[in-house]
Amino acid sequence: MKSKLFYSPVILTVSAALAGTIIYTAYYPLGRRFAVVAGLALLFFIIKSASTAKHAFLYGFIGGVFYFTPLLWFVKFVSPAAAIALISYQSFFIGGFGFLAKQILEKYKLYGVFFFPFLWVFMEYIRSSGNMGFPWMLIGNAFDGNSGFSWLASYGGVYLISFYFILLSCIAVFVFEKKARLSLRFVFFAGIIVMFLLLYRELPDTGDKGISRNCIKIALIQPSIPQNIKWDNDFKEFILERYRDLTVNAALRFPELIIWPESSMPGIIPDNGEINAFIKSVSSQINTALLIGIQTSRYEKGEKKYFNSAVLYSDKGEKVQNYDKCRLVPFGEYVPFSRVFSFLRSLSPIGEGFDRGSSYEIFDLKDASSRINSPCKFGVTICYEDLFPSINRTYARKGAAFIVNITNDAWYGYTSAPFLHAFSASMRCVENNIPMLRCTNTGLTCFIDRLGIIKKIAANKEGVLFQPGVLFVELDMDKINENRGTFYNKAGDITAYISLVVSMALIGRINICNLLERRMQCKRN
Repeated sequence: MKSKLFYSPVILTVSAALAGTIIYTAYYPLGRRFAVVAGLALLFFIIKSASTAKHAFLYGFIGGVFYFTPLLWFVKFVSPAAAIALISYQSFFIGGFGFLAKQILEKYKLYGVFFFPFLWVFMEYIRSSGNMGFPWMLIGNAFDGNSGFSWLASYGGVYLISFYFILLSCIAVFVFEKKARLSLRFVFFAGIIVMFLLLYRELPDTGDKGISRNCIKIALIQPSIPQNIKWDNDFKEFILERYRDLTVNAALRFPELIIWPESSMPGIIPDNGEINAFIKSVSSQINTALLIGIQTSRYEKGEKKYFNSAVLYSDKGEKVQNYDKCRLVPFGEYVPFSRVFSFLRSLSPIGEGFDRGSSYEIFDLKDASSRINSPCKFGVTICYEDLFPSINRTYARKGAAFIVNITNDAWYGYTSAPFLHAFSASMRCVENNIPMLRCTNTGLTCFIDRLGIIKKIAANKEGVLFQPGVLFVELDMDKINENRGTFYNKAGDITAYISLVVSMALIGRINICNLLERRMQCKRN
């Protein structure tokens, strides 16, 4: 006989908090990846035990709060109000999952748990889409390039990995809840282990084999400028000199491209004449193509607009091309609905915020460097754009051989945020089978290979991270071009689309059935 105490609202609430905490432990710094299976199974059991769909929403929301708070609390360094808003927003989708999942269980009984993977991925996809989209720490992100399961992303994206491990959790719930003999339970779990082993793959050796004649060397500058002095005029000379010293020293090793991180300069171009002069001075001194992250402005239809941009200069110091960031961080780079509700602008650390770019631009290093004789195309993502599968897929389909991500995670100090950011970005490499170069202000500046493995990280001579320095990376363009292309690159987020269709069909059917039942009840009365 089931204990009423165990199923009391208080116990279920505490259990929901525990479930969210267990899921969190799958991510850095704890890295207990397979805890997601136990955490999700517990959460699903709690949702099943909820007395109503509204209670299931509440338990899901509480689980979401304990899941996302340790993963997003670093946002408090930007704005405590923004951190609370973002955690609540993300948790709302876990609550929504609980609300709909309970309705599915009421309709299909215990067998309804096998619809949960579709519903969960549907919710992950929705919270990752639109202007408010923020795909931070999806379940699939717990299984980065070192896990042995990341290869699934090359077929169905990060959502396929989420689907797989959610399915394992559902099977666990079904087996324990179903009144089956111990031998039958054993068969079920044996099946899980077999499926688990079949899908696990050892990572192939990606070490250099032989010398290619088509290698390019790229230098990533990590200046390590604290966020609290980046825009302080008293430190302007210090910042400019650090960039000059690191860049000039990097040029002595003759790279084909030098990269500066996001918002590298304490000024806006072309407004700030001093910054313009500094960039031209450095460009003429190094005789190397230079890609910089910087804030820019220009007039459009008589209105002055400001952008978070990446600008490519040639080895002759001439501006070749620029990309304006299209996907802005809500409450960080712009405030939703701030034009209607002006008081919301106080939530943004940069006031009015930026304007959006209009398209994802492909850069060609051949246009900027006289040392490059053949096309060398790459895409640039700024800040958290490397979290969005669709953006990086767009670049890969346009012919990018590699992705450059420039970012400034100095906002978050020496927290887990830079590591979580890098591990999530690594999934884009697996999805499209192309490498990524991440150039950051304070860290983690790194090179991620096409399998999503972080191969090099910027550090000083003692191996200490988050220090000023230069990371040199050599890309074998012949090998990159040989291995390009994945099923995901062709089909896109097919796992998410299937989950969307299945979930909408389920929700529609349940609502129609409920409506018909109410009408029948009215006629009887």
